[in-house]
Amino acid sequence: MFCCTPFEQLWKNAGMRGLSVVPKRSEETRFFLLQSRGCDYKQIESLVGVGKINIASQIGIQHCPFCGSILVGWIQKNGAEFDRMAAASKIYLLE
Repeated sequence: MFCCTPFEQLWKNAGMRGLSVVPKRSEETRFFLLQSRGCDYKQIESLVGVGKINIASQIGIQHCPFCGSILVGWIQKNGAEFDRMAAASKIYLLE
């Protein structure tokens, strides 16, 4: 379904420590974010007051970091699936 196996694995990593991709849908646009987490999403509350740690950062991407596919093409072909993925991973987004 995805452009390549490594990109699919990044999607499966959403919310976990390390790199992942997280789909984001707003009223006017759909896109993927490349996200880096210093800890799993479920561990954030237990780290409050521990000290300085980069919990997470994210940036929008237009191309697959592995195969170079243009992601908007995949999003257009798989709109309903993208929306389902975006709804399921909304908790991982940094606002």
